[in-house]
Amino acid sequence: MIFKNKVITRKIVYLVIPIFIISMMPMPLTGCSGNHENTTTGYVTETLTKRGIDFSFEYPDDYEKNEFIQDDDTEDLGYIVLQYMASTDNNMTRKIINVQLWNPTADWQDARTKLDNYADNLDFTGKDVEIYERSPLQVAGTDAEKMVFSMLVEDIQNIPNKLTGWVTAFDYGGQIWFLVVTTNMEDTEEVEADFVHLIESFKLLD
Repeated sequence: MIFKNKVITRKIVYLVIPIFIISMMPMPLTGCSGNHENTTTGYVTETLTKRGIDFSFEYPDDYEKNEFIQDDDTEDLGYIVLQYMASTDNNMTRKIINVQLWNPTADWQDARTKLDNYADNLDFTGKDVEIYERSPLQVAGTDAEKMVFSMLVEDIQNIPNKLTGWVTAFDYGGQIWFLVVTTNMEDTEEVEADFVHLIESFKLLD
């Protein structure tokens, strides 16, 4: 996507990518909302209807929903962001799950072009960007693409942190879907497992 200036670019990228500054700050997490029922041990099931599409997924029970993230069905905003956060050390938020629905635009017509845009703009948010993988996979029987990346971002004290992210993008119901998990923890294995479970548990209920 071609932006008029980097300021506009940064606003879009911060919506696409989890809010990095928040991820480095100590903060209280809000309680989960909505009707949930435990299914897999250690996980919570979230069942939602957004833009007329019914879907569900499981997230680990140490994550809590961030009530401040916009998650209504307002069409003119062009996107919906659902965010779940978990703290690990000293009440610092270290793990974030984002489920995003995007309206197609002239600049990103589908999941592939949106993921291209995402990858192209990582360097506006961090530095030393590395993309380790882009590969096909299936989400709820739908063709999707996976991307794994890392980069350095700075916290509010200007201390660089390595951020690792897993992204899956797919098209369904006239929307571009992004399932994103990020962490700045040094040991990323448990967070990668959270991403894998998110993908495996994701269901389109229509």
